This record gives sequence, C-alpha cells and structure tokens, in this order.
Amino acid sequence: MEMILGAVLAHVGDLDEARRLAMHALEGATAGGDRAVAIRSAGVLGFADLSAAQPEAALAWLSPARREVAAMGIGELSISAIVQNEIEALVAVGDLDEAEAVSSYVEGVGRLSGRTWHLAVAARGRALVASARGDIAGARTAIDEALAMHASLPQPFELGRTLLAKGTIERRAKQRAAAREALAAALDVFDRLGAARWSERAAAELARVPGRARRSGATLTETERRVAELAAEGYANKEIAARMFVSVRAVEANLTRVYRALGVDSRIALLRALERED
Repeated sequence: MEMILGAVLAHVGDLDEARRLAMHALEGATAGGDRAVAIRSAGVLGFADLSAAQPEAALAWLSPARREVAAMGIGELSISAIVQNEIEALVAVGDLDEAEAVSSYVEGVGRLSGRTWHLAVAARGRALVASARGDIAGARTAIDEALAMHASLPQPFELGRTLLAKGTIERRAKQRAAAREALAAALDVFDRLGAARWSERAAAELARVPGRARRSGATLTETERRVAELAAEGYANKEIAARMFVSVRAVEANLTRVYRALGVDSRIALLRALERED
C-alpha cells in the first residue's frame, strides 16, 4: 500500500518519495471515500514535513486530521500517527496552549483505553510544553514519566524521540552528563533504525553539549580512532561517513571494532569510556 510505503520512506529520510506516495494515496482514498486511509496519508505528509523541519507545513496536514479523528471518536490514536507529530509541530511554532490541549486530549483517550502509548506521548507532550515555557523541573518530571512508559512499548522510534527530548531538556538544565547520555542513546536508536533525518537532529543537539570526550588510550587504528572521536562529538553515522569519505557500512564496522576494543556495546558506553580517559 502506498501510504504504508510512504510512512516507511519518511522515517528513513526519503521525504520526496514519501510525499509523492502519500499524496497519491490521499487522492485515491478521498475519491473512494476511505477516510481512514485519507487520515493516515495526511499523517504521513505531516510527518514528512515535520522531519524536514517545516512545522507550519506539517500542521496544515496534522491539525485537520486530528480534529477529524476526534470527531469520529477513534480510541486508538497510534494507528493514524497524527497526534505525536502535531504536538511537536505546535511546540515548534510556539502554539503552546494548543500543544497542551492536544496532549491532554491524548492523555484522556489513553486513560479511557488503558493504552500506554497514549500516556507516553501525552507525557512527552507535557514535557515539551513545560520546557518551552521555561519550567525545566516540570519538563524533567514529565519526560522521565514518558521514558518509564516506553519500557513496556516495543516502539524504538518513539523511544528515540523521547530520548531526544530528554537530552534537549537536560542540556537546557545544564546537566551535561545527563544530556549527553540521553542524546547519545537517541542517536544510537535512530542510527540503528536508519532514520537519517532524526539521526542528524540528535547529532546536532549532542554537538551543542559542551565537554565532549575526544581521546582514547585503547589500541585503535587511526581510522577507528577518528570514527570514535566523531561519534563522541555527536556525529551520526551518515555524517561520519561523509566526513571521512567512506560508506556508512564502513563506519558501522569501525564502530563495532571500537566498541570491542573499549569493552562497550553502545554509543552511551563509548562516551562514558572516553570521558573516563580524559
């Protein structure tokens, strides 16, 4: 189905093709009177725009779709993939009251259905709103609540987004170690999923955290050392590959060897190992 393929492509960063497929699916669904597919297609289009850092364009798709979902009384919001993206887009454009209202709506649906996904998305929404309003304590409480709920959700992409939000909140709170840990974890998730646009976003946020570790006393080749340094500085695998003029697969292979040499198994542990040696 074009809509589903479009959603996959949007997540891996092929936004133009994702938009083309989703638009075609939307036109067909609208002509055939299939509102469920039309809403989900609008969700793909909105997510593609959000991934491209175009929140205003995203809201043009997401807000009408969410209102239709609410009017229809749909109790499972994760299928349409609207609300989590609308909340983030609303925060990005500064419409915090509406972002808070949508978060409350999602939480209400979650309370009625008992679905953890809704509560996790609502908590992340509250955290984003609180952070934007300067309520760092409230943001930290809400984002930790969201992360606790993710423990029972087999949805790594949404976990990555929540870790990204936590890292940003911790950076603003000047909690550098906590920020690096959360952002490195988000970057790991997005890299492993092949979500290039979101890897770049997490890497850019990680690069804003001061005090990144850069040295390693372990026996590494020059290539492995450079890959480790760039990873520690917050670059995504795709960005490391571009800087070193090698393939993403080569970066992944070098990181695997670095992990083995340092006795670690993730980017978070890599950061910690390098920090211990500084």
